[in-house]
Amino acid sequence: MSKISWDKEIDTVVVGFGYAGAVAAIQSHDSGAKTLVLEKEGHPAGCSSASGGAMMICTDVKKMFGYLKYSAGGIVSDELLHVFCEELYKNPSYLDELCKPYNATVVAMRGKYANGIFDHPGREAMGVIRVIRLPGFDRAPDWYPGVLTGKGSDGQASGAGLRPGIILTRLLMNHVERRKIQVMWHTFAKELVRNPETNEIEGLKAESNGKEVYIKAKKAVILASGGFEQNPEMIKKFCQGSKYVTFCH
Repeated sequence: MSKISWDKEIDTVVVGFGYAGAVAAIQSHDSGAKTLVLEKEGHPAGCSSASGGAMMICTDVKKMFGYLKYSAGGIVSDELLHVFCEELYKNPSYLDELCKPYNATVVAMRGKYANGIFDHPGREAMGVIRVIRLPGFDRAPDWYPGVLTGKGSDGQASGAGLRPGIILTRLLMNHVERRKIQVMWHTFAKELVRNPETNEIEGLKAESNGKEVYIKAKKAVILASGGFEQNPEMIKKFCQGSKYVTFCH
């Protein structure tokens, strides 16, 4: 074991409070694990809130697998693609369950962006759903001035002119708060801590409000700190032929 004096011990540590981090924290908590979320900002951050709030789904796992396999060009394994497609198929029911306690409204996205963007076999199996209305939430929070208001790319208006991205963020925040999942704001995850003998991850080193802290994860560390927007090597590999500009922070 690492010879580290741990400042905090928890079952699961989730790094990042965007859509991925919030859902990971909710699922971890609901599976019985004591869960902690770390977020570098003082509020949910990253691309999630400023996005269109679109959740990908599929209506046919086999067709969706064929479409994504063709699109991936051999870079992603069949095993991972199968799991991804199976979970996409479950997304509508999962989002419905999240919406029920708050009477939120889910719609299927219409227009040219509703299906796969590439003209490959199986594109018709891809779909998009979004949360467009959350009763009681009618104003973008002051902590996120970059959130746009108005209609989405498909012309669908959301509650009080709010973009679906910030509505989904608020819905997920409701679930995190309802479960009393601990969140450490203004906390940067800086380095994973591994067992020097087995190389297993034992926890991580973080910086919280200017102070270095070591957090032991007894079950898992989940990295949900964003895509590869800040990784030039991955952009070169996966965004070939395109100049990619991120709006994440």
